[in-house]
Amino acid sequence: MRGEPYQSDMFCAEVKNYSQPGDQGTHFDEFLAKCYVAAQARHHLSDHFMWITWSPFRANSWSTLSSADQVEAAVLQHRSRVFG
Repeated sequence: MRGEPYQSDMFCAEVKNYSQPGDQGTHFDEFLAKCYVAAQARHHLSDHFMWITWSPFRANSWSTLSSADQVEAAVLQHRSRVFG
């Protein structure tokens, strides 16, 4: 990344170039679970996580998409895939 305060920080991103919300919610939950595992392992690209999309999804719960409860639910939902 460039510019303060993020100069030289690394990031992981997932990009969805969707024209409609589609199944982004499902993909986002899996992304949250993967980010949690990467952060716990102190992965070298884990300074920041970005979900980049062109189409809003879950608009009614936007403010809580990355809440602790949502992350926990995502990890539990995808535990077999992210933990092996």
